[in-house]
Amino acid sequence: MFVEVDGSEQEADGTLQGLNAARGFIRHQLVERWGLRHAPEIFFQLDTSTARQTRIEQLLQRIQKKK
Repeated sequence: MFVEVDGSEQEADGTLQGLNAARGFIRHQLVERWGLRHAPEIFFQLDTSTARQTRIEQLLQRIQKKK
């Protein structure tokens, strides 16, 4: 699962560590709440697409100002 954290890099790393530490609990909750026989393996990864998008927009604006 991709997650986006609004905060510093340290906060994002801490959040990711916490989610990964809780994977077993989260899988158990999926089984109970959705009535699954087997919960899928889940992995958490930071979604950096918004940060990349913002950077691209800044670069494009800078190019536009130079024209």
